[in-house]
Amino acid sequence: MTHLSFLQRHKESGEAGPLTVGPNEGATIQGPVGGPLTFKVRGDQTNGALTVLENTVAPDEGPPLHVHANEDESWYVLDGHLRFKLDAEIHSAPAGSFVFVPRARLTAFRTSVTYRPASS
Repeated sequence: MTHLSFLQRHKESGEAGPLTVGPNEGATIQGPVGGPLTFKVRGDQTNGALTVLENTVAPDEGPPLHVHANEDESWYVLDGHLRFKLDAEIHSAPAGSFVFVPRARLTAFRTSVTYRPASS
């Protein structure tokens, strides 16, 4: 299993008040690629500024290649390992990695079934 935090920044935003969401807080649903997906904050709570969620993704799972026309996307890999397709390139994202994808760019990711860091 791979755990990740996902931030989606919306194209237009206004002002919103401060907000704190603690561990194990937020509305949880079954994620579209399997595993729980917890909304830490949604666009309607941030006046459209961003949506942040935490997701657990099973091995060898992930969304298909897609584009968001109006939102930037960011991921922070909490544990496990993801492989991202960003435009035509494949990028490795082990735990501790941050990935940013500007709007209107092709992206997809999959969790690695097994991950062994390269030996030094």
